Amino acid sequence: MLRYSERPELWDNIRDLSDEVWPEYNVHGETINYYWAQLYDVFPEWQFVLYDPGDQLVLAEGHTIPLAWDGTDEDLGPGIDATLAAAFDPWVRVHTRLGARIGPAIPRSLHITGTVGEWETWTRMAFPETGDYVFPAGLATVHIDRERDLGEYWEPNVWIIHQARR
Repeated sequence: MLRYSERPELWDNIRDLSDEVWPEYNVHGETINYYWAQLYDVFPEWQFVLYDPGDQLVLAEGHTIPLAWDGTDEDLGPGIDATLAAAFDPWVRVHTRLGARIGPAIPRSLHITGTVGEWETWTRMAFPETGDYVFPAGLATVHIDRERDLGEYWEPNVWIIHQARR
């Protein structure tokens, strides 16, 4: 594992790795994009890659930030009812097998907006009228407002809590 602060040049081609994991619509959240670009400047010690030095190949990336937390689910942030789709995510199972526990669900974690045309491009679907639509890889529906030329999506999330070893 290498930190961004140790080898920043490894991040030059990491976009291709992310493109294999995240659906197109998931990279268009205004708020997360605003903060995401700052991770490397503000928290370079907390961004890392799994790297194969023999092949000079980045295998995976990880992005974290330090968080002041009292150890309780309530202190992690707001949450209402668990989102079943998020609870059955295969990555959740990977983390729980590694000893993590599932914390509170956040039904409205990542806000993504775009024009109707952008959403049609991102999802490869047509949205002929105003309403809520299920789309591939979505964990919730996207709300399409034809009159306002706006698609709005709130991605749910769930906290996965690992105990850090000291």
